[in-house]
Amino acid sequence: MKKSIIALAVAGALTAPLAQADATLYGVAQFRLIDQDEKSLNAQMAKTRLGVKGTVDNDIEGLTTGFQFEWEFTGANGDDAGISEVRKSLVYMKGDFGQVTFGKQNNPAAAFKKADIMGRHSAQYAIIGDRISNAITYASPDLSGLQLHAGFTADGADEDAKAASASDPSTTQTIGGVGVVTTTPATTGSEDADAYILGATYGIAGLDLALTYQASNNKADNTDTDTTSFGVGYTMGDLYLAASYSDESADAANSDRDVTQLAASYGIGKTTIYAQYEILDKESQDDKNRKTGLGVSYALGSSASVALETFQFNDDAEDQEGSADATILQYTLSF
Repeated sequence: MKKSIIALAVAGALTAPLAQADATLYGVAQFRLIDQDEKSLNAQMAKTRLGVKGTVDNDIEGLTTGFQFEWEFTGANGDDAGISEVRKSLVYMKGDFGQVTFGKQNNPAAAFKKADIMGRHSAQYAIIGDRISNAITYASPDLSGLQLHAGFTADGADEDAKAASASDPSTTQTIGGVGVVTTTPATTGSEDADAYILGATYGIAGLDLALTYQASNNKADNTDTDTTSFGVGYTMGDLYLAASYSDESADAANSDRDVTQLAASYGIGKTTIYAQYEILDKESQDDKNRKTGLGVSYALGSSASVALETFQFNDDAEDQEGSADATILQYTLSF
């Protein structure tokens, strides 16, 4: 009941900022019917998101000041309904110098994910999280197709205390505000910056490239984790081809890993056929985990679609990661 009241209060309160700023209300809702091995049929609202973004006036010529807030809701039943996650909470300044963004936002280090084109299991073995919190980032202006990115996170934690670990719905753990898929507990420590991010993207004539680097410090055992990633996407008419590679190196023994992902899609009118192949190679395992995904989607309009996807995992993925084959029917609306 309490969560329901909070959710209604948030939705009602949105009308006030919309009246005071040049703002846009947006959202997405996605229903999935999941048939997964060793489990009964699952009918679920997989995504229920609501956001508002816009700009506010300032007195400096050429400067844009803006904001974005985005919430994820859960509504399994009346008692559980409410806000499950604040996905974004940010403000920014933008001008000829580029853009500086403050708060919880998209992770510039995730720009390499060109092959992340499917649904529930699309980024099954992702090393880099999609969002970062406690962050300040910079994006340069467009330099003839080239854009540079830099940022850091700092959570202001107690220098001597150890904090509990935290995980998001995709099992990505937050270390110093940065989403990293890991089994090491998040801790606090004496370093002012908990993570550093560098990146570059370049686009020309249908070709889209990205190179990113993320360095995170884990104070549990005073180890550092460095992740270098590269992604490429190419669009030629209705055909899209993509590949990405991410390599993580850590001081902790026997913990290095890398992920390779390939994807392709082809559109025929309102129908799109797509496929994905993903490999996880862990230093702690002799064999590689593999996933194959196939899907077809149909656009009901510019803001609605239905899709059927199936994912198959090899024995190593099932044994080591607990993955299971699944077929998913999903219906998505956005505004």
